[in-house]
Amino acid sequence: MKIINNISPLFDNSGNFYLEVNNKVFEFSIDNKNNLELYEIFNTDNFNYVVHDESSSNYKKKHLELLSNSTTLKSKVIREYIKEKEENPDAEYDTDEDIDTNMMNEINHNLQYYPEDLEVLEQDNIEENQNEDNEIGFNFFGNINLKKLEEVDMKDNYFKENTLELSTYDTFVYNGDMEHSELVFVSKLNSYNSPYRLLIYKDGSIEFKIIGSMKKCYKLKYDESLVTIHLDRI
Repeated sequence: MKIINNISPLFDNSGNFYLEVNNKVFEFSIDNKNNLELYEIFNTDNFNYVVHDESSSNYKKKHLELLSNSTTLKSKVIREYIKEKEENPDAEYDTDEDIDTNMMNEINHNLQYYPEDLEVLEQDNIEENQNEDNEIGFNFFGNINLKKLEEVDMKDNYFKENTLELSTYDTFVYNGDMEHSELVFVSKLNSYNSPYRLLIYKDGSIEFKIIGSMKKCYKLKYDESLVTIHLDRI
């Protein structure tokens, strides 16, 4: 998958999101005022960053199943409930075998704080799919392959798995723009809810969500003369 101007999105095993263009890699970070930033990363004498292309990336990801594409009766009932609550939050809804009170409460909570989770079928699988050692880490779900970044110890010449700092945000990658899009990739913390979320769109739009607070929107800009990428607040 490419974003504007042939920019490639990529991840590391710790859930951090990067952009690559013309053999340059840029990483997202969050400053102390909750602003999203983008900066270029460089190799050092001790460590090199290596990018694996889509065909050789070894994400332990599961297939991403979308609620909107499901044809089951339960999915239909959930979609109808979500639509009704979005249109009329005070509407009453009768429970049945496909949607009980606990599920309604969970949907209502997600509508308020984590609406992106409602796009993913069987959301509980994301929450419970921890790694083999039950360590805190990120799970990946997608219908596409993305590039992967790994850190190499130049002294001993080996890949340093899971040594990069754990991301503080979940990431949702969409094919399309903020008005019309389809979710194609999810990177989500497996043990608890991250305080931030990045919604990345193929047209270069970015929604940066501070959970329970606000949303900030950005647009990726490619400077061809300097061969660099920067973010504009919109």
